Amino acid sequence: MNYPSSFHDNQPIWWVRRMPVYLTSLIVAGFVLGMIICTVLLSANISVFPLQFYVGSFWLRHWFWEPITCVFVDSPSFFFVIGMIFYYQSAVEVEKFIGRKRYLVLFAILLLIPPIEQTIVWKTLGAGSLEEYFGSYHLMVGMFIAFATLYPNLEWFGWIPLKCLAFLGLFLVVLSCLPHHQWMNLVMHLSMCAASFGCIRYYQTGGFDFSGFKRYFQKKPKFRVVPSSPSILTRELKMMDTDEIESINPLLDKIAKSGIDSLTAKERAKLEKAREDLIKKDRR
Repeated sequence: MNYPSSFHDNQPIWWVRRMPVYLTSLIVAGFVLGMIICTVLLSANISVFPLQFYVGSFWLRHWFWEPITCVFVDSPSFFFVIGMIFYYQSAVEVEKFIGRKRYLVLFAILLLIPPIEQTIVWKTLGAGSLEEYFGSYHLMVGMFIAFATLYPNLEWFGWIPLKCLAFLGLFLVVLSCLPHHQWMNLVMHLSMCAASFGCIRYYQTGGFDFSGFKRYFQKKPKFRVVPSSPSILTRELKMMDTDEIESINPLLDKIAKSGIDSLTAKERAKLEKAREDLIKKDRR
């Protein structure tokens, strides 16, 4: 049974039986198809160089498709499969939160950063040290940073907050680039992270307001369950509006039945917001 397509920007494009198909699903399918095509071409001794991005061919031969096709050039490996799963889990949550149009803008920004930076280096320093650029690795990094910016306190594997995982990954990238003097690779990573963080913060605040950056370093407050003191729960519930209570009741029921790990990323964010609003009211 096929479900009708949704006209909401943050909803699936369509459904295949009971499986939602998002724009991220199509992009991941494109990565997989690109890997298969490249493998077939290389098996037939056909070069995939025209599909990769090289600043010389891009500007001298006018191969203007390269910035788009280069991210779909890859080889089959176990890490490719892990990377696709990693990308999908991060990017689909970003798409559901900001909507398809803004997601496309973010994707386009991350897509164009490496070609633009290589062009700047080529124009200023020459192309001697530049190599072909291809693969989806930097895109994965950018989308994960966007995901971590949206849900900094969301815990993976039940104990690792995304903000810690993001800072750890960035630290390891810096350590891996320094010994081999891979300055271009380091600049691309830092640019991807900065662009993703800035874009998401822009969407969240309606402008470039980074005043909330300090909350990424704050310790996450925890819920306190005090069964023996019903008066405390009564006082806290009185402080909440009726609409707020009704909005989180389904989430609390879901936690009671299936545990907190059963919540989706969006539901966790909703519960987090309700808790933060309650803390603000309590401080007043």
